[in-house]
Amino acid sequence: LRMGSMAPARTAWLVALIVCPSGASLALVRARGSVRPVWRMSAAPPSGEDRALSLDAAVRTAMSSLAAAFAQREEGEAELGAEFSADVRVSGLLWSASSRREWQRAVSDSGKFLVDPMLEVLSVSVTGASSARVEWLASGTWPLPWRPRALALGSSALELETLPTGAVHVVRVTDTLQTSPVDVLVSQLLPNWEDVYSLYNSPPAELRPYRVVRAARTYELRWMPPGIALRCALRSATYPSSATHKLVAPLLPGFAFTGKPLNNRAVWSAVRPITVEYDQSDRKAGGPCAYRWTVPLPSRLGTDRSALPPLPPVES
Repeated sequence: LRMGSMAPARTAWLVALIVCPSGASLALVRARGSVRPVWRMSAAPPSGEDRALSLDAAVRTAMSSLAAAFAQREEGEAELGAEFSADVRVSGLLWSASSRREWQRAVSDSGKFLVDPMLEVLSVSVTGASSARVEWLASGTWPLPWRPRALALGSSALELETLPTGAVHVVRVTDTLQTSPVDVLVSQLLPNWEDVYSLYNSPPAELRPYRVVRAARTYELRWMPPGIALRCALRSATYPSSATHKLVAPLLPGFAFTGKPLNNRAVWSAVRPITVEYDQSDRKAGGPCAYRWTVPLPSRLGTDRSALPPLPPVES
């Protein structure tokens, strides 16, 4: 290309870029009157489904590190994962921080204050190209004489950032409690008057938080977080003679209590609700009636069945 008579001669370069569907690019480079093809292989951009799976995996890994840091007993046992940005911003009733180090300190202090703290991730949903929503259940026993255990159902809105390397970082976390703090104080931390009067420092029976899906005049349809329950059944050849006995739930059978009686120094948990089913479908055929009880396990045992102690053998 000549720029005037006094300008020196320069070689013209012409580059045409052709992008193939597979992600490979063919560059036609023309220099000094010749055309020379140059192939450049590059990874195809991830599809929407692949990106959603990548974000989901990153969020689950980050929340697992948060749960481990919350449940740690000693300093340095578990730290927040690198999926959280170094300058992550956290806001909410549980924690408030402007960096990962500050958040780590707040989470560690909460875990040290509570007894058997636990954070269960209930669901993870990718809501956008750079956002996700996590539902969780936080619980912990307060260091009070009657050892109440508080459970709070909440959610977190996560703002995500994808780095040029492909790594996903959480840059902002906004927590929202679905359980009212007043309800936690009144119904979970303060002992009931009947318990104080008759049993002194008896812990209130823990109840997993729930959401009312539908309310009618005579019933409520509730959603409760997943959990593990102990089921036991009793079949009897004798049918209840009164209608009252059919409707009122009988006490748990003796074989449901396999441990030794607990004293006032032992750690024990009160749970609710205990549901009972009465089945007399085989009555016309001459079969026995059946009672089935469902007893939820304490939240401090978590929801990992493989981590539970083995059940005692059934003797009879």
